[in-house]
Amino acid sequence: MIVRSFKKPKFRAKLLRKIANFAPDVWSEAVRDVRLIENVSEKVKALTEFLSFSPSMRQEMLEIALGIEDRVKRALALVELVPYEQSSQLINHIFDIVNDISDLYSKERILEKLLPYLSNSVRQQLLPKVLELTLLNKDNKAVINTGLVLPYLSSDMFEQLLDDLEQRNFIDDSEKKNFMMKFNFGAFAEYVPEKLMIRTLKLFSENGREQVAYEKIAPRLPETFKSKALDIALGIKKQYIAFLIQKRYISDPEQLNQQRFKCAAQMREPLYKNRSS
Repeated sequence: MIVRSFKKPKFRAKLLRKIANFAPDVWSEAVRDVRLIENVSEKVKALTEFLSFSPSMRQEMLEIALGIEDRVKRALALVELVPYEQSSQLINHIFDIVNDISDLYSKERILEKLLPYLSNSVRQQLLPKVLELTLLNKDNKAVINTGLVLPYLSSDMFEQLLDDLEQRNFIDDSEKKNFMMKFNFGAFAEYVPEKLMIRTLKLFSENGREQVAYEKIAPRLPETFKSKALDIALGIKKQYIAFLIQKRYISDPEQLNQQRFKCAAQMREPLYKNRSS
């Protein structure tokens, strides 16, 4: 077999693993080659190919992962075991590592890989801790990956985030502006629950991110918010953004056109040109 002529165990193991799907008798040979790999990172990578088939390889992966000195690499290796073993001991060990890591980017790398693997019940238990490490992180200079946890948040947690954004302390206006520019309002607006949409629109409008907010939220606004949304739209000093709300609620073309003229007169800006028409 040509595969057996390869000198490097990692290549033989990978190819033999694929062949084993059709020829189970080569499985033991593939496993043997994995164990011959000396480089720890390469061995961990190779082992992930075998985890779904072999409980014994999972135990071997655990032992190797626990011996990895680099904490980030150790956590990432342990995460590979989570789809097959969601024990509290394993998950708590990963979180202990995340807590000890000072670099926010490394924390997010691990959490981004971990969260999709967790069952819904386990994930909901851990989300408050994840929020503290990410979105509720008090470092205003950090670039936070908001999309990491937003798809999983409950309405109460979104409310907690809005509270934090409204009450967060900044050294000066420059720090606040930089923080708001880095914050992924697009993802936030995409996932925010209906009952918090108006509050979100106000917050975003007050912090110079109204375009992102309205483009994402306007198509989702329920009819019950019509009056409040139109009031907010008229208060925005950028007509093309206000028009997103007007267009959402005013179906009559003549009435919509009148509203555009009224809005333009109030704002003293050029009339918005509807690019979609």
